[in-house]
Amino acid sequence: MAYMELMAQGIGAFAGIEALKAGEPVRLGFLLGTRKLDLFADSVPVGTELEVRAHVSIQDLGGMGVFDCELRWTDAPEDVKHLLPPDGLLAKSFFKCVQSERRSNHLKPFTRPSEKTKIQTACRYSEKTYE
Repeated sequence: MAYMELMAQGIGAFAGIEALKAGEPVRLGFLLGTRKLDLFADSVPVGTELEVRAHVSIQDLGGMGVFDCELRWTDAPEDVKHLLPPDGLLAKSFFKCVQSERRSNHLKPFTRPSEKTKIQTACRYSEKTYE
């Protein structure tokens, strides 16, 4: 279920960005469950660019949240585009997550990637876009 993992990582990226913007430490998060998981492709060809969209449906002050997520493809090699859904939607689901009260000792402060490292990440939340 790599699709689920990618969407969960998108939620984690969003939570980390929000914590850093608020001057708080990044906390561990846990996926408690999912419902209404819909898959629209059996696989994704290598070289396909993906985008995770996560919208907060409900979130409480204790760190519990429900997210409406989508995984979409945004670009792919020309010879494999015909294998992907034409509307771009690969998977969608609702995720129930919780953040731990503890900060992870394994998390390190964010640093800019080196020129050799090619990382392109976008985390979309409602009207906000983080890149």
